[in-house]
Amino acid sequence: MRRAWRRPTLFLFVQKGIRMEQQGQPEQTRVYPACRGVRGATIASGDSREEIHAATRELVIEMMRTNGIDRDDLVGAFFTTTSDLTAAYPAEAARLMGWEYVPMLGAVEMDKQGGPSRCIRVMLLWNTTKGPREIKHIYLKGTESLRTVGASEVAPAHEANPTNNQRKDGER
Repeated sequence: MRRAWRRPTLFLFVQKGIRMEQQGQPEQTRVYPACRGVRGATIASGDSREEIHAATRELVIEMMRTNGIDRDDLVGAFFTTTSDLTAAYPAEAARLMGWEYVPMLGAVEMDKQGGPSRCIRVMLLWNTTKGPREIKHIYLKGTESLRTVGASEVAPAHEANPTNNQRKDGER
């Protein structure tokens, strides 16, 4: 009998750019799939099962369409809701879309002052050959403020916040 721990299940690392040379063939680079995540958020129009399911379906379909995700490549999905959404689980909407073999988990988002209400957030994990910069995160219905700005879009740290190692005006 084979033990489950001996069978590979999910690899969370990438082996990139292996160079292969065959006799008389030019050098090739082979890229292996990696498990990547795509984030998204939306606002449900109300706290009913139908409204939560409709908002979840709209968001998940757009995330998959924009990133070219095939359901069979999904590794898992995380759903969170704000505490004011209690009528249904967003994962239930995904199950009703045919996600029978996709592991899913739901949670309640922290109650941050000034944060959006009736908010559904999703993180899909899938196997892809896309790089992290090729992934398009989807924010609908005014949730764009939840998108964290990437490091390449932020001023260098020494310009934004002087540290103790830097001289301030008037110092030597």
